[in-house]
Amino acid sequence: MVKYPKELFLQSKNSKMNSIELKYGQDPAINKGDFHVFDGVMQSKRKSEAWEAAKRITAERGIPNYNPDLHLKGAQMGQKVLQTYRITGLDREWAGGEDTPAHKGWKPGTDIAGLEMDDLNYENNPAMQQCYDDMRRTAINGLTIAHETIERRFGKEVTPESISLYMEMLNHNIGAGAIMMEHTAETNPELVKDSYAKCFTGNDELADAIDQRFLIDINKMFPKYQADQIKSEVGDRIFQVARIPTMAVRTSDGGLSRAWVGQQASLAFLCAYDIPAGDAVTSDFVFTIKHGDVVFMGTQLPYRRAQRNNSAGGIPLGYYSDCNQTSRVPEALEGLDGGIDPVKVIVEALTPGCVITDQAWLHNYMAGGSSGWSNYIISVYTDEVLEDYGYHGAIYAMDKWKCGVGEVPNKYENMMAIAEEVSRWCQKGYDEYPGLCEAHFGGSQRYSIQAAASGAATGAMTGDPDLGNAAWHYNTPLTKEHYLRLGFYGHDLQDQQNMGHTFSYRSDQGIPYELKGPNYPDFAMNVGHMGGYIGIIAGAAHARGAAYSTNPIIKASFADPNLQFDFRYPRREFGIGGLRQFMPAGERDAVIPPH
Repeated sequence: MVKYPKELFLQSKNSKMNSIELKYGQDPAINKGDFHVFDGVMQSKRKSEAWEAAKRITAERGIPNYNPDLHLKGAQMGQKVLQTYRITGLDREWAGGEDTPAHKGWKPGTDIAGLEMDDLNYENNPAMQQCYDDMRRTAINGLTIAHETIERRFGKEVTPESISLYMEMLNHNIGAGAIMMEHTAETNPELVKDSYAKCFTGNDELADAIDQRFLIDINKMFPKYQADQIKSEVGDRIFQVARIPTMAVRTSDGGLSRAWVGQQASLAFLCAYDIPAGDAVTSDFVFTIKHGDVVFMGTQLPYRRAQRNNSAGGIPLGYYSDCNQTSRVPEALEGLDGGIDPVKVIVEALTPGCVITDQAWLHNYMAGGSSGWSNYIISVYTDEVLEDYGYHGAIYAMDKWKCGVGEVPNKYENMMAIAEEVSRWCQKGYDEYPGLCEAHFGGSQRYSIQAAASGAATGAMTGDPDLGNAAWHYNTPLTKEHYLRLGFYGHDLQDQQNMGHTFSYRSDQGIPYELKGPNYPDFAMNVGHMGGYIGIIAGAAHARGAAYSTNPIIKASFADPNLQFDFRYPRREFGIGGLRQFMPAGERDAVIPPH
């Protein structure tokens, strides 16, 4: 089922117009329309439900709760259409229909439309929360140094059988069970059934000998060209990937993951290899488990941020992109030039990137909010708009340079040409279709779409994430030239700085985009950006035939069908969460009254 560029473009363009028409019930090209119905919150099913629930809560506790009549001291929200949304691209999918831990199998090609903004609010969407939880509850340890210590310091023999025994013991005690001490409290397994450990290696012979229940099989998870790259980098080493319970990171933070796994892995090793717990050399061994060969998801933040390792603010952008697994799905492998589709990878990777860096991090944690800046982020993964613009830029580049994806020479002038074409196309769409402009109300929303599309097309066609992100920033002067303003003050700072900083490697200005993160000075508090950078990094890597963008260990660690969140199809997962069909991990039903 190979998709060629013009077919993909026409599909996304037609879907975009249908989506906008669905919002308002009329042709989006009409200049004067009944977009403002003055129906208040009663036009919204979710807000009507919320109001009824709030009345009951107020009566029960005697303290006022949500009351839409207090909005603007009496003017209810809903003085315009409270629009609904359609998740982008689901009708063009044909794979990934198997059951997941969070929901029953999905029929590929099934559309998700009619979602309200409240359905896609981070607080209301369990799939969004689980996406972040699955990242921060992951702890990755190399086992090679630990095994060498066992052999050299304790004289023990390490075999595939002993490795499998250790993994079985670790899966016993990582969530629920005691392993060495008598008369010890244990956890109800139902509370922590999402907690487990697996391992992977680049050595096929060793992988075949390990108990397959504990193996992330790189050969099975990735197409051959990607598997060969990852195995080459991993080599004969063995890496352990452990997921601590979701409920644990929700009561603490991501920094707990390393400590939790370090403790449980140490005990499992001592037990599996009959190592005396009191020996002096044991402390050296425990150091290798807890500190000697650890791959952190994210670095610890400064004290003013008050978060430890594995926090969203410390995860590098390239690690976010490698968590995404879209680059190995059939839809991304059979795409734009009869081969691969990096635009698909970009828009899938930037979606959780935006949700976590904007909604979970910048708004909920940094700004301290509850609405999650949802409307700002929803526009990038709904209603086909970003796809339309991104595929347009890819087709333009293919026609202009007579080449396939990842083959446009990575020159600055080529980036400018692609970005200018995409920007013109975007502006034409907003100018000609008032319904589209109404859907993306606010100049900063429209700017972000234009910037993301320019970056997507440039990254996809050059395979260069720096040029892709330069195209994003180049949209600042292009948009100002057309509209005379951007709509939100934050864009002026970040994008005009980064026009220069993108190609600077001075420590206070720039490092490779893959290694920058949400705590990077230019990115500290500006919405609607970092998710785009993440997508461009992922798609550019896919365009140049790379199996990963930054770290093959991260890429392999998230190629795991036992994860609660399916990182292959994040937009689909968020849509299922909006339908209230996504079952998160970490619920306490096993130990609370029926409800």
